Amino acid sequence: MQKFVFLMLVSLLLISFMSSPYCATIIVKQDGSGDATTIQAAFNTASDGDVIEIGDDNTYIEDVTVSPFLAAVGIPAAPLASFTLQAAEGMHPVIQAANAESSQRMSIVGVPGRDMLGFSIWGCQHVVVKGLEIINLENVVNEFGIQSSLVIADCDDVVVEDCTFRGPNERSSGEGNAIIIAGVQANPFRVDNITIRNCLITESHYGIISAMFQKGSGVDPINVTIEDCQFINGFESGVDVDNAENMIIRNCLFDNYHHGIHFAGGKSLVEDCIIKNAKGEGLECQIDTNWTDAITSVTVRRCAIIGNGFESEDAPGVECTDGPLLFENCIIAGNAGPGVKVATDSNSPVNAVFDHCDIYENFGLSEIMIISGGDQSAKLTVTNSNIVSAGGGFENELEPSAVIAHHNNVAVSFDAYYNVDATDCIANDPLYESPTNNPDDFSWDGFKLKSGSPSLNTGEDGSTIGSTGSSVTFINAWEIF
Repeated sequence: MQKFVFLMLVSLLLISFMSSPYCATIIVKQDGSGDATTIQAAFNTASDGDVIEIGDDNTYIEDVTVSPFLAAVGIPAAPLASFTLQAAEGMHPVIQAANAESSQRMSIVGVPGRDMLGFSIWGCQHVVVKGLEIINLENVVNEFGIQSSLVIADCDDVVVEDCTFRGPNERSSGEGNAIIIAGVQANPFRVDNITIRNCLITESHYGIISAMFQKGSGVDPINVTIEDCQFINGFESGVDVDNAENMIIRNCLFDNYHHGIHFAGGKSLVEDCIIKNAKGEGLECQIDTNWTDAITSVTVRRCAIIGNGFESEDAPGVECTDGPLLFENCIIAGNAGPGVKVATDSNSPVNAVFDHCDIYENFGLSEIMIISGGDQSAKLTVTNSNIVSAGGGFENELEPSAVIAHHNNVAVSFDAYYNVDATDCIANDPLYESPTNNPDDFSWDGFKLKSGSPSLNTGEDGSTIGSTGSSVTFINAWEIF
């Protein structure tokens, strides 16, 4: 291992001092009219900073590998650190994983056999991948239990945009992924400044996983941004955050995965997303101890979580089991179980805050449920929110002190507060413009309030109750038990 680390550092130094200031464009065309007929051949002749441009609409069946790290230890790879790989204007090429027996890139971490990792970028800096379809259609995992269309490992400053990722459209026996963002080696290697933008991820088991490759042996991804993407028709989580020091998920659509997003560790911010038609929970916050021991924090703002859970025994829209969690200006509607479920477990305390939300006509017996499932503590705060239901409002199995509820409008048909001491609340029809709990008919404007709504200006400090009101940040939301 010491020899491996030494070679990696030498390769980084050589790249830093020998990179050419002149960038070439290398054209790939299968008919031989370009500079190379395969993508890997183009990379093998390229220098740092070069542009690899695919000039046709063909499918390239190959396990493309770019890595100064792997090349330094004798694993076949182009030894580039920085590059752009793009489709020529008007072209729509496909890179399909060959999954060849000779592709054993995981032997570097002691995993034998073909690796099933498709297009792999290891140990690179300053990378752009643009305008491609990248697929892995073989539903087989490697000896470590994973498969992927794209791997971004130990990289810094990578942008993937305007791409489509497609899997085998079958449930995986392990972890089949569209994209893995992973820290494989320990410091001084970094996984930082990774951006996935304007991409379609479809027919994969998992969509995107951000993780330390193996608990205790790599590094956490640092800054990862996923924005303007669509996750459609998958089998597990659209995004699975196992590790990330700063994960941002912004303006994405999640439709028909098992979970829209699963938070298993790290720190995450989710803004302006729609999560609908998930087979299970729309959002799940529960530590996965295979990868991490803590969720640092999760903040969710201006998101719609609607019509989820109908294939998983009445799953809630949002399930909170671990970590400090803050939901602001969200709409949670039409989910098979309660809108919000808070459940203790044996991993860590849970402290969930919902401020200025609309929790509307979910199909559980109550809109908000707090249950005991382990020996850790739970705290739930709900403020300045409209809670509307043909069933009940709050149902609390823990001590009354576990729930803080104030300045809400709870308009329900049965018990508004079971084992909950609420203050400064009202119970009136909020008079929405045109609300719906049907994900196919959802619109943000439907949850605007009509003139004369009892929720206008009756929240804390005169704010408007519901998702159109101004949020209040609670410092105590981030207390660690």
